Amino acid sequence: MAVEEFIPILIFQVCLVIMFVLALIISRIVSPRNPDPMKTTPFECGEELIGSEEGRTQFVMQYYPYLLMFLIFDVSSMFLFAWAVAFSTFTLENNLSIIIFILVISSLLGYSLYYAAKKESWK
Repeated sequence: MAVEEFIPILIFQVCLVIMFVLALIISRIVSPRNPDPMKTTPFECGEELIGSEEGRTQFVMQYYPYLLMFLIFDVSSMFLFAWAVAFSTFTLENNLSIIIFILVISSLLGYSLYYAAKKESWK
C-alpha cells in the first residue's frame, strides 16, 4: 500500500480533531458560569442530603440489588454473545466450560433476584 492512500484518512482525522477542539472552545464560551448553590449540591435519587454540605453523603442501599442484577446480566450477555458468534469452532471441552459459566451466572442472577424479592416483601 502506498502512503498516498492514507492521506484522506489523515485529513479526516485532522478535521475530527479540529471539530473537537472547536466544540470545546465554543461550549466554554457559550455556557453560563454562575451555577446556583442548589445545582452544585450532590444528588442521590431524590434523597435529601444528610449532614454537612461538604461532607459525606448518604448512599441509598435500596438500589444495590438491582445494580448487581444489571451487572451480572450485562457481563453474562457479553460473554454469551461472543460464545454464540464462535460456537461452531468450539470443541466439547469449550462448550462444557461455557455451560459451567452459564450455570454460575444463572445461580448468581437467581440469588440476586431472590434477594431483591425478599427485600421488597420485607418492607
